Amino acid sequence: MNLLKEQTVTTIDELYCNIDDFNKIFYAEWEKTLLESGEKKRRRKGVMSPSELMTILIYFHQSHYKDFKNYYLGHVHQHLRSEFPKLLSYTRFLGVMSSVLVPLCTYFTHCLSQLGLLLLMRPV
Repeated sequence: MNLLKEQTVTTIDELYCNIDDFNKIFYAEWEKTLLESGEKKRRRKGVMSPSELMTILIYFHQSHYKDFKNYYLGHVHQHLRSEFPKLLSYTRFLGVMSSVLVPLCTYFTHCLSQLGLLLLMRPV
């Protein structure tokens, strides 16, 4: 069980770094597989990075808050401004949240596979 504790992310900075490292690889590979229709599409970068969005979402599930609105307005906006200097309004955050659904699910799958490998390698 020691291996699992070593892999546990404890701070928001560690969580962000872990997600950002994953996203650098994920987005590079994902871009290769996307099909294009030939139409020009805007691909502007958002104010907040996908890693920041995912960090806030995952950190919410690790918090004691029961609903996201109170967490975002009461905790993120008041206590995490230094970690996320370009915070979006609550309504805008909800609007862009769906843009990280695929990377978020892939990240969770990646974490579960890492956990499975650690359990297999653990001495009995």
